Amino acid sequence: MLSRAANRHFRRSRKTRYRKPRFDNRTRPKGWIPPSLKHRVLTTVSIAKKLLRFTPVSSIAVESVKFNFSLLELSEKDISISHLEPKEAESVRYYAKITVRAFLLKKYSYKCVYCDNKTNTLHKEHVESRAVGGSNRLSNLVLACKPCNMKKGKMSVDDFLADKPERLKAIKAKLKKGLKDAAAVNTTRLALVKALKELKLPVTTSNGVITSFNRRNQGYPKDHWIDAACVGNDGFKVAINNIIKPLVIKAVGHGDRQMCRVDKYGFPRTKTKASKRVEGFQTGDLVRLSNPKGKYVGEYISRLTSIRGRGYFTIKANEAIIDNHSKHFKLLQRGDGYAYS
Repeated sequence: MLSRAANRHFRRSRKTRYRKPRFDNRTRPKGWIPPSLKHRVLTTVSIAKKLLRFTPVSSIAVESVKFNFSLLELSEKDISISHLEPKEAESVRYYAKITVRAFLLKKYSYKCVYCDNKTNTLHKEHVESRAVGGSNRLSNLVLACKPCNMKKGKMSVDDFLADKPERLKAIKAKLKKGLKDAAAVNTTRLALVKALKELKLPVTTSNGVITSFNRRNQGYPKDHWIDAACVGNDGFKVAINNIIKPLVIKAVGHGDRQMCRVDKYGFPRTKTKASKRVEGFQTGDLVRLSNPKGKYVGEYISRLTSIRGRGYFTIKANEAIIDNHSKHFKLLQRGDGYAYS
């Protein structure tokens, strides 16, 4: 989306034909949300409809989280509570603490930023240690498991990750990301509940405190899909054993709608796509590739990442990009806009 916005910017500054403003297309109905956020709502509803086709769902519980920006942007010491009674002051500090933790869990995908560990308890970690003057603000906070937290200690993040430059770069980039994730959650939470109610099922809302309480009382480890099972007042007793594994579903769309590729200035650099489907295949289809020779000889099951009119297709398997002719591919499942793993 940022690339498309840059292309529009360049087009406006070029000497092209005059395009009259269309102000009738600029009105927004009540409850309007940007398409990039509406996609989140529609994807969730789409998956809910798939479940309703195969399982006897009687009700829906939603963890409707609302982030308080005034608490997220301030450190605990910055919160003015001198005018409050002791019990009220304690409540405000506790709410600020769980608000920040909930935001960090969502921002860093419920895993340690240093080792990607999800099994250990995750702690709030200061990138610049408090012992050397680090603050409590979000721009200095990440999630870390206990071993990594203890190992880092007072070390700077540059020294701690000196042998992992790519991870260090990713962490620093995410620290500067700001509150976009929190804003997206706040914007879509009411729209999501409203859309789910249209499925004609009872919909209840809950918060992260109840979810955490239910999960901890049952002794389950911290994970996003386990939290989903423990949402709401009915999540105090759920059966999750070691055999159960989550089905990860990712929205990948129905191919690329862009008709031709453009260069960094926004000018076309390829021809217009001749066809969306080639020899019965299209981007996103699940296929089996029987590769008879070459570096990657063997059988692979993956989704088509690209197709070409001359009959050569590309897949990505085991971090390798493999290209071959269509005669070596067998269709397993038509692409439905989602990837499953």
